Amino acid sequence: MLFKEGKAHWMRNFTFTITIIIAQGIGAALGTAITAGGFSFEKHGDAKKITEGGYHVTQLCPSNGCNDGGDLIPKVLFAEAVCTFLFVSMVLMVVKHNGSEQMPINALVIGMSLFLAIQMASGISGGCINPAVGLFQSLFQKMANTAIFPNAPETQVTYIPCYVGGPFLGGFIAGMWHKWIHEKAINSADEYRNEEYDKMI
Repeated sequence: MLFKEGKAHWMRNFTFTITIIIAQGIGAALGTAITAGGFSFEKHGDAKKITEGGYHVTQLCPSNGCNDGGDLIPKVLFAEAVCTFLFVSMVLMVVKHNGSEQMPINALVIGMSLFLAIQMASGISGGCINPAVGLFQSLFQKMANTAIFPNAPETQVTYIPCYVGGPFLGGFIAGMWHKWIHEKAINSADEYRNEEYDKMI
């Protein structure tokens, strides 16, 4: 792991964490910029709803739509946090504890766990599972919808705090869970096993 254990390395770990966050933001911004060049912004001035004629950009919205007045904020926040917790927990298990010696198998497991996390959350929140995606996708779809459907209701960004805060909270709890509880349980089991082995000898 790129993170170093121990209090002496906290500044290095903090700097690395900030670098990852910035890199995620830059990647998401570049992704939306590339996407913007991939389709036409031709106006559909006769459309009164964004859904008429199909979407021109993927919509990251809860099951009731982005303009529901925030009715699903608790459910969206909970779904994003829980599904991100499960995804990050799977990644930590593969990387730190039970990973295969074959890297393609590890990549397949992590990819499948991300797919399943998105599938589980999608029926409630739309399936974000990444704070950078939640921020930039929401801003991009608002801009694109305003340009393409000028007469349709303006797409609201009410759920951005859920899409940013939910995955962040779920990932943080997963990290703390594995550091404080899971690793402690493994160490305790190893110590007990060693004591039993010593008695047998």
